[in-house]
Amino acid sequence: MVLMNRQIQVHEEVTGAEVEREQAVRIRARDVRKTYSSQRGGEVVALDGVSLDIKAGQMAVLLGPSGCGKTTLLRSIAGLEQPQGGDIEIDGTLVYSASRKTWIPPERRQLSMVFQSYALWPHMTVFENVAFPLRSRRTPKDRIRGKVLHVLEAVGLSGYEQRHPSQLSGGQQQRVALARAIVADVGVVLFDEPLSNVDAKVREQVRNEIVALQSTFGFAGLYVTHDQVEAGALAEVLVVMDHGRIEQTGRPQELYDAPASRYVANFMGTISEISGSVSGINASGVVTLQTALGPISGTASASLAVGSEVVAAFRPERALLSYDEPGDTANVWRCAVKHKMFMGSYMEVLLDIMFGDERCGATVTAPRGSGFREGSEAWIHVPVESMLVLNP
Repeated sequence: MVLMNRQIQVHEEVTGAEVEREQAVRIRARDVRKTYSSQRGGEVVALDGVSLDIKAGQMAVLLGPSGCGKTTLLRSIAGLEQPQGGDIEIDGTLVYSASRKTWIPPERRQLSMVFQSYALWPHMTVFENVAFPLRSRRTPKDRIRGKVLHVLEAVGLSGYEQRHPSQLSGGQQQRVALARAIVADVGVVLFDEPLSNVDAKVREQVRNEIVALQSTFGFAGLYVTHDQVEAGALAEVLVVMDHGRIEQTGRPQELYDAPASRYVANFMGTISEISGSVSGINASGVVTLQTALGPISGTASASLAVGSEVVAAFRPERALLSYDEPGDTANVWRCAVKHKMFMGSYMEVLLDIMFGDERCGATVTAPRGSGFREGSEAWIHVPVESMLVLNP
């Protein structure tokens, strides 16, 4: 019995150690700050106290418009930018600290980076480009060939070893860059908008390959993009940034369905908005608003006070469009069909919501062949649980 208990204890200790290794933080940023001098003599805040953890095997995506700080954060982690405050760790090693005056240069940080411009050596073959980081680390020659051929097979470029970058398409060049990034078996790979220079079809293919490569090699990834579709497809952890700060972090579905702010809601996809003020909140958390379209009921992801100015918003696919008047009384309006757009598997319908003399534009989706004609009138209903109440 004692032996059995000891075996169970050892098993639990090993299992716990494995879980701890799997959940190890590969990238840790704490209160990172960075400013630039503007041409007018002032300062531009690029990073305003950003903190972020990325664990082994996770793909975190930094999403936001140009100038939000996402690229500056990526380059600070890579060592291509030097912040003025905070701490950055890679695999438990402190690579930057303002308080401790620590700075480790990019080539000594245990990470790889995939650039938007591919950054391949034009005079080198595919094999030589991929082998470059291994040769820089003085990997034995007998190991280099096997590792290079293995990752080229993983990215679908077996047989391309002796070609030069100029003999490859844009998608193939990006695959070479991916192979070079993962060949050295580093635990962290950074992606600086790597798919912005390839066409839509290739972008989808390479995006799927990145997901497969991460599953195979288990690296922690940090990916920068301004494309919310790309972000949603890749991210396990999605980080929306604005003006050097993190607005919201979570799974893509969480940020899409329950955005913390109007900014996040708009950046995550199409949304229709109606301004109003809070007139009441019931025991179930349903918020009632007074708006130009009459009373509206919805749900909020943050606490609100009666009288506060807010925005009621809904996604196109969460609204119900019909020629028959719905039986519900909340969030039901007459509307006019202005325009229809063919989107492949569905139709996007632009509406004018009508309430007395008031008009409000909205976008909804409808199945193909649903029969809504431009110029006709219909009814729109947004269920209470689908109406988001957001801070403006």
